Amino acid sequence: MFMLKQKYKSLKQKGKSMKKQKNAQIIILSLLLAVVIFTTVGFAAYTQNLNIGGTVAVERNKWSIHFDKSSYQLGDGSKAVTVDMVSDTNIKFASTLSKPGDYCAFSIQAVNDGTFDAVLNQLEMSSLSPEQSKYLTYTVSYGSASFTSTNNTLSTALNKGASSNVLVRVEYIAPTDPADLPPSDATVNLSLKLVYNQVVFAVKSESTLTNAVAIAADKCRTINLVGLHESLDAIESLNNVGNIAVLVGNHDCTDGASII
Repeated sequence: MFMLKQKYKSLKQKGKSMKKQKNAQIIILSLLLAVVIFTTVGFAAYTQNLNIGGTVAVERNKWSIHFDKSSYQLGDGSKAVTVDMVSDTNIKFASTLSKPGDYCAFSIQAVNDGTFDAVLNQLEMSSLSPEQSKYLTYTVSYGSASFTSTNNTLSTALNKGASSNVLVRVEYIAPTDPADLPPSDATVNLSLKLVYNQVVFAVKSESTLTNAVAIAADKCRTINLVGLHESLDAIESLNNVGNIAVLVGNHDCTDGASII
């Protein structure tokens, strides 16, 4: 009987222990859940997106300097000229001059049908040898100017929508000394290259606290230089033709304009 009581008492105590252990586990799980919830809330961050969207319209532009093939024309009185090729950028021709006084000449238009103003900066011509120059002349006319040799210092405008006439003329002349006539048939190679560049304004200005300069080029290529005082120092490098109006003014803009 005593043994049964002791066993019952042991089982009862064991049951209480298991109940306490179970309660402890419940408490631990509850604490873990609370920690997880707290952690989730504690590390939550606000977010906000800022967005920009739109469209950009890009207008059509092109750089286009070329020969107008339909404008090719033989010069009055010219000997026959055989044209092997007339393209937008190349012409190849041949002609035979039989005696002094004969010449070959043709013209064609150089056209700017692009959207950028251009300037002819270089006109490169092949040179005649000293012997050839005694019985032959080679002349190129561009617009109203004539050339017999290369010129790399040009600044001749060919603005958008404009054209300029190019005339090539080769003449067999009578030398002063008949001994300078060609002793045999000869073939003389000739070439011409016209170099155009886009018109670019590059203005460098120097300013100090007492000499501030504001520069702006308008559609008519007028560059306005306006300073706080009468003293201005500006260096201009312009690929342009014609006069450039430069307005120089002090703080009340009473100075006059000068043309350079």
